[in-house]
Amino acid sequence: IILGGDGLISLEKVQQSELAQIHFLQKVAFESLYDTYQDEGSPFKQTQASLLAKFKRPLECYFFIKQQDKRIGYLRVVMDDSGTTAKIGPIGVDPLVEGQGIGTQAMQLVEQTFPEVKEWRLSTILQETTLCHFYEKMGYQKTGEIVWIQEEMALFFIEFAGEKTHYFNGGVIASKNVEKLAFRGHTNTR
Repeated sequence: IILGGDGLISLEKVQQSELAQIHFLQKVAFESLYDTYQDEGSPFKQTQASLLAKFKRPLECYFFIKQQDKRIGYLRVVMDDSGTTAKIGPIGVDPLVEGQGIGTQAMQLVEQTFPEVKEWRLSTILQETTLCHFYEKMGYQKTGEIVWIQEEMALFFIEFAGEKTHYFNGGVIASKNVEKLAFRGHTNTR
């Protein structure tokens, strides 16, 4: 478990036996976007079999986002072979707790969990200005790559390269009671 500065937001590595909970959280977190765009590639439409196949890939790892003891979201990290570049996505949070800084804290915690990663990448929906602003305020910049999924929906790609210092409630994030985090052959003792 990786805890944020105040201990209220944490990340917990997902075990295979918990994938049904990730599948449920995907439905909750992405239902509204699916209703808007009807995108068949949406995490909302992902099957449990497809989720399991991604989970079993050697360089991928899922985390629950927890608020105190409640699982309120999830994210996936995909490392490259060098271990210095990673993709975050999808990241989904229960709409009932959106706007509370949870996504920001979760992103910062996962970035801090892998200090050897120097370049983080992700994609988001171009038409969703709130999502675009969220990543830009986190220091991510557009790469210029845009992929049109359908007439009304495009993904744009963003990345962050460099060092970050993360702050919560006026203090630097601290890790408390952190066990050795094994990331499918990649170990980070933080």
